[in-house]
Amino acid sequence: MAETYVTSTVTGAVLSDGSTMSGTWTTEYDDSGKIVRIFDSQFTVTGDGGTTTFTNGYVLSYANPASNGNYQITFPTVSGGSYDSLYVDWQGQNPSSLDSGSANIFTSVKNTAAGSENITLASPGTVQDTPATAPASFVLSTLTDAVFSDGTVLSGTWTTEYDASGAIVGITNAQFTATGPGGTTTFTNGYVLSYANPTSSGAYQITFPTVSGGSYDSLYVDWVGENPSSLDGGAGSNIYSSIKNTAVGTTPVTLTSSGSITDQAVTLVTSSISGAVFQDGTVLSGSWTAEYDSSGAIIAITNAHFTATGSGGTTSFTNGYVLSYANPASNGNYQITFPTQSGGSYTSLYVDWDGMYPTQLDAGSNNIFTSIKNSTTGDDAIHLASGGTPYDGAACFVAGTMIATPSGETPVEALSVGDLVLLADGTSQPVVWIGMRALEPRRHPRPETVQPVRIRAGALADGVPVRDLFVSPDHALLLDGMLVPAKVLVNGSTIAACDVESVRYFHVELETHAALLADGAPAESYLETGNRDAFQGGSGATILHPDLAQIVREVAGFAPFVETGAALEALRARLLERSGQTLTQEPELEIVMVPEGALIRSRAAVPAEITPVPADRRRLGVKIAALQVGDVAIPLDHPALVRGWHGLEPDGRWTDGAALVPASLLAGRTALDVTVAAVLAYPMQQAA
Repeated sequence: MAETYVTSTVTGAVLSDGSTMSGTWTTEYDDSGKIVRIFDSQFTVTGDGGTTTFTNGYVLSYANPASNGNYQITFPTVSGGSYDSLYVDWQGQNPSSLDSGSANIFTSVKNTAAGSENITLASPGTVQDTPATAPASFVLSTLTDAVFSDGTVLSGTWTTEYDASGAIVGITNAQFTATGPGGTTTFTNGYVLSYANPTSSGAYQITFPTVSGGSYDSLYVDWVGENPSSLDGGAGSNIYSSIKNTAVGTTPVTLTSSGSITDQAVTLVTSSISGAVFQDGTVLSGSWTAEYDSSGAIIAITNAHFTATGSGGTTSFTNGYVLSYANPASNGNYQITFPTQSGGSYTSLYVDWDGMYPTQLDAGSNNIFTSIKNSTTGDDAIHLASGGTPYDGAACFVAGTMIATPSGETPVEALSVGDLVLLADGTSQPVVWIGMRALEPRRHPRPETVQPVRIRAGALADGVPVRDLFVSPDHALLLDGMLVPAKVLVNGSTIAACDVESVRYFHVELETHAALLADGAPAESYLETGNRDAFQGGSGATILHPDLAQIVREVAGFAPFVETGAALEALRARLLERSGQTLTQEPELEIVMVPEGALIRSRAAVPAEITPVPADRRRLGVKIAALQVGDVAIPLDHPALVRGWHGLEPDGRWTDGAALVPASLLAGRTALDVTVAAVLAYPMQQAA
């Protein structure tokens, strides 16, 4: 089922007492057009009762709405003014028009100060509908300053997972800290045992496998109703939001102040790896899920499942999770714990990712953490020799791309199943499937994997493309007989990634994999590799944040897919020359004293954008051979050198163009001596 979402905004609605009402709500529809749910209702009523806001509204049930289309909205948060008990009724079954009929007793509000009940709707106002993207399925809540009756203060976080209907699937990663007469106790890795039969008060019993410090134990949490975004601080009956202090007895103390809770949508990205090889020939494959907050910071890595196959047989490592994210090592190592291990003779699997993002296994020579043991052979800490290939993406056209058809060019979003499109070889094929996905790259944990790539008119050859072409990073173009993903053609000039707030991607499947003409350039059609559900129009639930990185091309295409090698480098060299970029080896190096310390500033460039080899995507400034303050040398591997510094190499350490030497290393001095080991060729259009 492919859900669609519509956000509606009403303005100018007038109630019978002259009060005005405005608000928004989002409706989810299934593929048959039936309403799945109405959520995120936010209304404001202004009049004699002042201004009252009704927020976080949702419909309790859709199973049996009244024949006239009434849905009772529940608002867990009402603030300001003296209005309360707002009910909304839509015209028929369509939540895009408020019903102001004479029998419409449900679109009404009460003014408790004036004693007025059932103030009905006199004018429905104007409703504007706009398409919306799928809402976040995961919400991270942060609690501060909740207080128990003995003065103990509680704070913490938890993540709530919702299914497509808005029902709670799970509450995980609960981390709480209690501080007071019992000292400080931390309750970590909390989770709810069951959601099938919560008590009538909405209590969910949290189990904490790890409790440490202080003398508190037996923490229980109860939320208001069924919504785990507000702690219930009700007196007397609130026996579940409670805690015990074993040092003073066994009687639980109850919550007297529910504190403050903030919610934010979080993103889950599931990645898989295949073809990773250890030094003894053992092959590793697996998958894991990373949870990111809105800033892109990692909150958790869960559901790690790996399989090792080789001389030690086949061992499965399942239900893996990372114990802590508070202080990962500088190279991004996270130690995975696997509570379930079976088969073979492999033990003690450790995983290290390349950098701080768990999207690629690190096969570096110093990679002592991506390792495995074989208890039969006695081999200890077998290192990873090859990081394998990540699989988590798709390829597609940006809305507005013009596709060649026998009757002329047509915008990709206007194509329909059955339409004929022209191919690069002069033949034509019918469209058999179209997928669409709306994304917000700036909210994605790795924006570079979903930002569209702009290919300027004439960047590939004279008149190719005929106008600027925008595709996803993974979309392959047919060049020199090869299918080449756009991301490996990027030169920062005529072919460049675009920083956009939102983008709509379309994927066009033909009867067979082929090159159609997109803005006059030969570009691949959709190739089924198991990622169809990343798009509306797929057969299953739409993935919240699909990663559009290069797919493992295990299914044969009509031409070879190429991301490395001599043929690609020759193509890139030709396109770089065609781009007309002017480069300079003058880094414009300067040292600027700032309150935080000394800032080493210079031009910067991405090697993969200025050389024929597309491998190195780092943004590099200058390579530093030595740092010195007076007579004191600052080691290049000093742990305080973090901001603006890449990893240490045998002959020095690259900056990113703005590297900080903290004031703590300057010993009060205002002069820093820098020895440069290497520079790059820098694009001239970039200011220092």
